Amino acid sequence: MKPTIKQFKEFVSEQEDLEIKWYGRYQGRGSHEGIAVSTEYLSDAADLVGRMEQNKFTLGTWQHQDSLGMGQVVSWAVSCFHSDEGEAA
Repeated sequence: MKPTIKQFKEFVSEQEDLEIKWYGRYQGRGSHEGIAVSTEYLSDAADLVGRMEQNKFTLGTWQHQDSLGMGQVVSWAVSCFHSDEGEAA
């Protein structure tokens, strides 16, 4: 299923055992516009992807990745999400 941004944000916040933090709207290099999470460990981002698949979220592996000095941001294109009916990310 294609989640809304709000559903994805709630899902991320439920993953308390992973070192994943909600980042929200993200503009990356190459005109990437997405929805992102931040982490120190890409293995936790990979675990998040696995959990998304188990919960039938169809986002797949992130489409953009960037380093923020001491951590990583991974992001999915905004088009991967259903509209939140005006909800801000």
